[in-house]
Amino acid sequence: MNDSHYGFRLTACVWFFIACGTFTAISPCMAQPSLNVGDPAPSMNALHRTITAVAWDSLGAQIVAASDSQLECIDPKSLQSVRRLAVEMRKIAQLAFSADGKYLLVAGGNPSETGSVELYDWPNGRLLARHTSTSPKESSSDSSRTKDVSFRDVVTSVCWLPDQSGWIEGSWQGLVLVRALDGTVVTTFEGHSGPLLAVACLDDQHAVSAGIDQTIRIWNRHDGTEVRSLDNHTGSVTWLQSKPNPSDSTALQLLSASADSTVRLWEPGIGRLVRFARLGSAPLVVCHSPTDSRLLVGLENDSVLELDMRSLETKVLLESSDNTPTQKNAVGDRIEAMLVVPALAQESTRGVIVWRQSGVSRLNH
Repeated sequence: MNDSHYGFRLTACVWFFIACGTFTAISPCMAQPSLNVGDPAPSMNALHRTITAVAWDSLGAQIVAASDSQLECIDPKSLQSVRRLAVEMRKIAQLAFSADGKYLLVAGGNPSETGSVELYDWPNGRLLARHTSTSPKESSSDSSRTKDVSFRDVVTSVCWLPDQSGWIEGSWQGLVLVRALDGTVVTTFEGHSGPLLAVACLDDQHAVSAGIDQTIRIWNRHDGTEVRSLDNHTGSVTWLQSKPNPSDSTALQLLSASADSTVRLWEPGIGRLVRFARLGSAPLVVCHSPTDSRLLVGLENDSVLELDMRSLETKVLLESSDNTPTQKNAVGDRIEAMLVVPALAQESTRGVIVWRQSGVSRLNH
């Protein structure tokens, strides 16, 4: 099969499974954020829904996991649910805490209807604002008339600006917005030809975005002009992260993961591909360790790899569940999310939490 078609189908399937996740209604608890660890709470395995995003709450020293229409706060040692918050959107695609941990962005929306980003005061869980994303006004044949066109699908990715003055969000519609903290749209980027899957901020001037069109676009986040395109991937680009350049303190490097079964390291300032690693199977989830330069990658074949962020050398942490490591997981127990818990990161693999369709557990090897 052509790599390009494979990348599109893989990403489309991932979002299809998310869109078809089982919905279980819960009582809204926004007005009751005082549920504490001592209150009875079923285990995450007992309550397991499809997990679509996870993040580490540094102020509360707990995990925040997203599923259909809710956020779940989880004790990292017991893996017990300690608090649940209802959200307005039916599907949550990504969570992003501000650097100081005082704000949480929840990106998602209602599939085939609209996309939105919710801003929460944390850790009390109070909703501060909900912003429904809209594209720029399109001019009709009559120049005196304009119309607003709303996103017709979810906001798939979000990241904070370095100074926490706002954020960048990308949508399934292929549009990227830069918002101020009050929700005002300050810049729009329309350089992609398909749905977006990842956004990141490079520096005070530039942002980067990627998606199903297999390209990584670098653009000026103040005026929306494209600077360059990185086109080496042959599958949908699903993950991006910037990092310091060890040989140049004034520049950043960029890491990307793709459905073409590679992770690539770039020098985005000059558009150079530094090196790449072949993974043997398409990556479903990528997370980084907050205490060192490791990446953990959960693959479609159910294995988990550790990558050094500088050399891209790989180490197998968890073998594939079958004897054909390049194939999809035959038993249907897909890896949904992973997180390295900072407080437990030094305790071998105790700090690596893995969510699967069958439930949540620690990574053991």
